[in-house]
Amino acid sequence: MFIAILLLGAFVRCSSIIELDTSSFKNDVLGSDNTYFVMFHTTHCPACLQMMPEFKELASDMRSIGIRVGTVDLDRYPVFSRTYNAYSIPKLMLFRPNKEPLEYQSYRTAKEMGDFILDKQMGAKHIRVLGKPEKLDAFFNTSAKLPRVLLFSKKSTLPPMYKQICFMHRKEFACGFISKTHPTIPEIASKLVELGPFDINSISYPSIFIVDYQGAPVLDRFADKLSFSSLDKGLGKLIRQNRNRQSSSKAPMIKQRFNTPVVIDNGSQLTKAGFGGDKQPQSVFPTIFGNSRARYTFNRVLKITPDDRSILLSEVPQTSTVDREKTSEIMFEKLKIGFMNIQNTGLLTLYASGKTTGTVLVIGGGLSSVVPIYNSVKQNDGIMKQDYAGKEITEQLMSILTERGLQFRTTTERLSTCNLKENQCYIAFDYQNEIKQDPKLIEQQYEMPDGNSLQQIKKESNYWKHCFNQILLD
Repeated sequence: MFIAILLLGAFVRCSSIIELDTSSFKNDVLGSDNTYFVMFHTTHCPACLQMMPEFKELASDMRSIGIRVGTVDLDRYPVFSRTYNAYSIPKLMLFRPNKEPLEYQSYRTAKEMGDFILDKQMGAKHIRVLGKPEKLDAFFNTSAKLPRVLLFSKKSTLPPMYKQICFMHRKEFACGFISKTHPTIPEIASKLVELGPFDINSISYPSIFIVDYQGAPVLDRFADKLSFSSLDKGLGKLIRQNRNRQSSSKAPMIKQRFNTPVVIDNGSQLTKAGFGGDKQPQSVFPTIFGNSRARYTFNRVLKITPDDRSILLSEVPQTSTVDREKTSEIMFEKLKIGFMNIQNTGLLTLYASGKTTGTVLVIGGGLSSVVPIYNSVKQNDGIMKQDYAGKEITEQLMSILTERGLQFRTTTERLSTCNLKENQCYIAFDYQNEIKQDPKLIEQQYEMPDGNSLQQIKKESNYWKHCFNQILLD
């Protein structure tokens, strides 16, 4: 038994097989654009050990076309047994982006498993089969300004290698396929002569020709023995040329953005992200706690990479050294940023008003603070904080509306209360005189998400007074 465990572990460690745990399975298999073929096994499974040489060969074959092969040890991570019904082992499953996983139940040889993966992973919708001259015209007259790649083959079927590489780079170039067996090959040949030095009679099969998006001139050709690695490397030059051409007009903006600091305000309720010097943030989105929040901000919101960037982060008053060190660890070690400055929200607010001395009141979603500042220096002895802020005011307003018969069961309904607070409520400078006014002068209608109209009287919106009176909080 011990020897079997050692052999199974050795096969996994010494090959292209990826050992998956709960975290890597969630991030790499389910949370990425990668395609994975996974074997669920246990360390004491004789059948698992028996098929490991074939599985190792499969991993080596699939690596060359960008498909990953991994294993999950059910002894260490039994939760997968329940999730994927992996009680009969070894269990083999194919995981593809944005598709339901598929179970493999055929012969467990490298060839059979590889054919299954290629058949399910690679379609031909992104490849134009150019069997008629008019299809060739349409192929070059499409509006997409992408280079064209043409494969000439003796066979009538598409090679899996070509299908895979065209699928991987479908946003970089358009793929076409011409078979020598097609009866209209003479007409196609004459059409190709118009595009450049195409002599279909002298072509060695298979061959690949590359032309620009207008159909001419010929940029390159591959007439040697084709392999995934050589073709991928050769087409890489074409991809880079096309990217440079498309981005040349945007170069000044990209350079300016690269030298501009990134500003991120992490609030307890909302996160604001943008670039220094802009009047408004690029995006304001709910603060969601998770491992990918930082990368989401850079990759999805700002559409930049954090590498070597200058980052300005805001922090609440009296942030602990431990929290600041953790933030620095994430920024420098995980995101690989170049420079970082962490500043107090009160100081940044004062700078935004064009002043260097003043007292700043910040009422956020989860914290209220008062920060006195003199000549750009925080007066730490005068800083005051309390946990009564926007969230508590929203909850108090929700409680009063519940007494009126309104129900807040869903997140959308609860958010509507926050919108009501922001649009209808205000702080009265003289609360006692305010409530003596005619209610008709200070009441408005507000439509709730369910369509009901709410008569909201502003004099009842006195929830802000708790922020200024500690006795009410006690």
